[in-house]
Amino acid sequence: MVVETRQAFDIPLLHHETTEHQVPEARCPCGQVHRGEFPVDVTAPVQYGPRIKAVVVHLTHHHMMPLARTGDPTGDLFGLPLADATVLAINAEARKAAPLAHAHETGMCVAGNIHWLHVLATTTLTWIGAHVNRGKKAFDAFGILTVFAGTLIHDR
Repeated sequence: MVVETRQAFDIPLLHHETTEHQVPEARCPCGQVHRGEFPVDVTAPVQYGPRIKAVVVHLTHHHMMPLARTGDPTGDLFGLPLADATVLAINAEARKAAPLAHAHETGMCVAGNIHWLHVLATTTLTWIGAHVNRGKKAFDAFGILTVFAGTLIHDR
């Protein structure tokens, strides 16, 4: 017997999910009021979850998508358009969350002058920038380490 097969590859329908958390409050017959608690990662009345945040960081850092355009594909693909300020906030949170980062710079010639190519990398993100200065002076100008609270490793 001969069986002919054909395959069609596709992706599942993409959409966002909304989870509503409710905290009940009740008064018992003794008069004491008892109130439940929100999960520890639910800290605001409305917030974005870890998967959409990961998509935003992936688009802006891995694919180097401009901040002003990052909210569009999240709307097109997931029905969840994001404002530029939200994209900035998600990226700022990702910078703070890394427990460990590696920093390095190497010299390069730009229009006959020495500049420094700076790299800051975590296990999931890599940032690259060029500056006329090296070390802390350049990173201060970039503003990339101002909120970093983890351990920074450098070759010195």
